[in-house]
Amino acid sequence: MTDDGSHGTPNHPGCPCIGDYPHVGVDANGYYITTNEYPWFTDAFVGAQIYAMSKAELASGAESVTVTQIDTTRGDPNGDPGFTVWPAQSPTTAQYDTSAGGTEYFLSTNAGAEVNATGRSTELLTWSVTNTSSLNTTPRLGVHVKANTVAAYAVPLPSDQKPGPVPLADCLNVTWCAKLTLGTPDRYKERESRLDSLDSRMQQVSYSNGHLYGSHGTAVDVAGVQKAGVAWYITDPTTAANGNLSTTILHQGHIAVARNNLIMPALGVRPDGSAAIGVTLVGQDHYPSAAYVNLSASGTVGTVRVLAEGVGPEDGASGYRGFGTDVARWGDYGAAAVDASGNLWVANEWIAQRCTFAEYEAEPFGQCGGTRTALANWSTRISRVTAP
Repeated sequence: MTDDGSHGTPNHPGCPCIGDYPHVGVDANGYYITTNEYPWFTDAFVGAQIYAMSKAELASGAESVTVTQIDTTRGDPNGDPGFTVWPAQSPTTAQYDTSAGGTEYFLSTNAGAEVNATGRSTELLTWSVTNTSSLNTTPRLGVHVKANTVAAYAVPLPSDQKPGPVPLADCLNVTWCAKLTLGTPDRYKERESRLDSLDSRMQQVSYSNGHLYGSHGTAVDVAGVQKAGVAWYITDPTTAANGNLSTTILHQGHIAVARNNLIMPALGVRPDGSAAIGVTLVGQDHYPSAAYVNLSASGTVGTVRVLAEGVGPEDGASGYRGFGTDVARWGDYGAAAVDASGNLWVANEWIAQRCTFAEYEAEPFGQCGGTRTALANWSTRISRVTAP
């Protein structure tokens, strides 16, 4: 993924590069990894890369596997680079698209700073790689992309938290304690941080019963107040025998909770087409909590349900100016998956502990009785979500 012309790789502008934010998808024939490509030594963005390889060749234990790289640097209909082009998973092997010699689908958005200076968009991009059966012999893939107009979405603001004890912040505000955790006195007055709501990139994609499902974060207006929420879509992609792609938006919507934020959505789909979106719920009424919302195949949205209620605020090093930022990184992830029995599982970050500064500074230092580390206090909740 270095892409500087060495070892047979393409020579992309600004590279050597790193393949960031990798994700995987599969169809009947192929295994696909997508990345966002950034140069090592300059502040730039090259474009999303798609790496396609044969599932059968991987499963055979072959000593080497043929990989076909697809560069989306000028791939979208506006001539801009693809960004977080997320490949689809299917809940069962019977649901793969066999059109045009086998087709894998992807979804992406384009409000992020890598491709859009305004931070807003009304486009949903559908991508396809066709003739994927050729991955088993000599790859001859087709690449297609279409833009559909959808409801406006935008990069959300950082998410506010319900006030609570933040012992690491308290520690950084005391010289002796800051020297232990930061290595030097903290020149800032630290206070409870906000959470990174991410940048409206696509966050998970499923292909089931001929439909594509996807969701991502967006700014939402709730009673005149801007919060972070979720945009979701169910689309109908169609691939002709010659590989040409068309797509229709079947259902779409935004999900929001008054006084609170929904961040890091991950949408999973059951074999019957019903879905659930796992999220972190955080704001004036909730410490960071694991939650979900049901979504029917016909586009009916349920209420936001809490899986694990947070018990304290996020209190990690990434949220404090002494460590270089005042917006806490919130993992960049959520996840959803369907098991072999059709059960849908979601994984989301939440805060499962709280403690005072006195408990934080007690021995062993910074662990609050083994509930956290000195520089972080987040947890991951994995839950099975039953169909409504």
